[in-house]
Amino acid sequence: MTGIVYDDIFLEHGDPYHPESAARLEAITAHLAEVGLRERMTELPTRAAQVEEICWLHDHDYVADLRAICDAGGGAL
Repeated sequence: MTGIVYDDIFLEHGDPYHPESAARLEAITAHLAEVGLRERMTELPTRAAQVEEICWLHDHDYVADLRAICDAGGGAL
């Protein structure tokens, strides 16, 4: 069994010049559907990531900096 976690909100992540862009996700999901794999996948529920899970991929200092920016009302990253 192969699972997939997907929500349209994922399309809001990143910008057109970053590898994690909406265009990349749209291309992947379209290809999975084209070759018949999407319908064979088990849809898994989405949820907000916990800070410790985010730190599996991002440095703790980076996450703390992001938290500070958000707590201050946002800003350019």
